[in-house]
Amino acid sequence: MKAEKVFSTNRALWLSMYPYFAFEAPIFRNKITHNGLWDPDDIKNFANELIYDLFAIISAIKFTPKLPYNQLGVILSLRQEIKKLELSYEDYSTVLFSLFSGNQGRNLGKEIFDILKRREEKKEVLEFYSIPISEFVSTNLYEECCRLTRVIYDEKLWELIIKQLSSITKHEPDKPYDFVDFAEMIVNSYIDEFEKDSRLKEKCILIKKELKKFY
Repeated sequence: MKAEKVFSTNRALWLSMYPYFAFEAPIFRNKITHNGLWDPDDIKNFANELIYDLFAIISAIKFTPKLPYNQLGVILSLRQEIKKLELSYEDYSTVLFSLFSGNQGRNLGKEIFDILKRREEKKEVLEFYSIPISEFVSTNLYEECCRLTRVIYDEKLWELIIKQLSSITKHEPDKPYDFVDFAEMIVNSYIDEFEKDSRLKEKCILIKKELKKFY
């Protein structure tokens, strides 16, 4: 049941891996448990089998839709919509919607921006996870974090936030899918990241002023 749950999103992978790990691997495990370090007749072939087993497990993890940071799941939903590698201004509305809809709750939403800001620290882990873009193109989680960061550092994204805020007349604090909460969260996460007197800083200050009308 555990294997079925792990591979629930890819039945073909489950069918290919489950029989071995359900029936043959436990034999090795039980022999080692009861007899100590197992010494089979052909140690070289057995060692090779274990290496292939580890490779299969790592490959399965690498291509799983479950990411090491749940908050970055927004990237998977974003890539369901955008099938080209690099993001352009035409994609910004989709990016903004993905960030908004995929990060409900102040703590959860703040965490994704913290991860994006610390992406260099986590580069080795993030690079491990492949993200398919299309049938022949793939990238990895670190590169996607860099792409999202470039969008966030483009004033055009903040103009979209300002435009969306100007159309809102009602604020329902802490309720799901409240754009005012999201706007406050993202501006608080980045206002101190932008240089003084920069256009990005000015956009954040303008958003802060817009937010005051809801309180």
